[in-house]
Amino acid sequence: MDKEEFYRQLVHRYITNQATEEELEIFFHLVENGEIDPVLESFLAEEVAEMAEEETQHVAKQRRLWPRIAVAASVLLLLSVSVYFIFHQHPVKQIAQNQVHDIAPGNNKAILTTRGRTIVLDSAKNGIIANQGNVVINKKSDGQVSYDGATRTKGAAMIYDTLTIPRGGQHQLVLADGTKAWLNADTKIRYPENFSSKERVVELISGEAYFEVAHNAQMPFKVIVHHQIIEDIGTHFNINAYDDEPDMRTTLLEGAVRVTLNASKASVVLKPGQQSIIQPINNSISIKEANTEAVTAWKDGYFRFDNADMATIMRQFSRWYAVEVVYQGQPREHEFVGKISRNSSLQKVLNILALGGVHYKIEAKKLIILP
Repeated sequence: MDKEEFYRQLVHRYITNQATEEELEIFFHLVENGEIDPVLESFLAEEVAEMAEEETQHVAKQRRLWPRIAVAASVLLLLSVSVYFIFHQHPVKQIAQNQVHDIAPGNNKAILTTRGRTIVLDSAKNGIIANQGNVVINKKSDGQVSYDGATRTKGAAMIYDTLTIPRGGQHQLVLADGTKAWLNADTKIRYPENFSSKERVVELISGEAYFEVAHNAQMPFKVIVHHQIIEDIGTHFNINAYDDEPDMRTTLLEGAVRVTLNASKASVVLKPGQQSIIQPINNSISIKEANTEAVTAWKDGYFRFDNADMATIMRQFSRWYAVEVVYQGQPREHEFVGKISRNSSLQKVLNILALGGVHYKIEAKKLIILP
């Protein structure tokens, strides 16, 4: 097989999500070294053009009435920033940018409140950060705080700790029962240092968390969040409950969960790949199939968008880069499909969107979206 045929097959398998791990490794090496082979680039352009045409035909058949119609698509392969990005919008128009500011991505940051003490974890040394009777709290180098040897004396009062993740931060938590929680930026969670013998209950006060529950049929695991209770039936699941999002979403990856509304007591049981959606305004609950890779990409170090609109993307950028997003006038309507490393600076991420027609400028800690 010559180079041209190899590139053609490699690009096709990548774009259609059929590539093996070995093929992905080869593909990423080819596109992340800063010098893209012209033959490879031409095949990328052909594949994306075909995808754009297919989607345009699909939109026409479905008679969807959005003002924007997909008439152009671009694959952007920028140094260690994006794997791919497809824009659904008006024809791409590159504009000159005069930004001189840049903002670094978020990292492991958290504030632990325990027994009247406040511990800033990102400045605390690794190792034991609190030794409180029968509870030992450890901070590890990988951005994780864990509760070890936490057993509660019979009849003793429950003691609750709070872990707060600021904007521009993330952290991992291992609870006393071994349950793991990944916490996204701008998230706050309250939990007992150890659990009772009847049930395990934590409260997601706000934000987003991914749980891998240590299953114990004798001690149900429950997450209380706003107007709902999520009960584990041996599972991995993600909860998005930010105050500025239009709804609250629980997405199941493995096992089963029961989602119950506090007010009406209505409940649904999710199967893997399903997502419950709760509308706080009318206190309703519904189920849909979810793109689980897009939902949990943040945990794996990526932004991943599945036909995401500008407002959705900017809310995520605001939390991760700890910036205020301001809209000047009416921004253009866009929908984006793509994957970008969360280790990228804000400027690099925005440069990708600029190639899709997004106009912006950065002033101090303010991101201004222009018409």
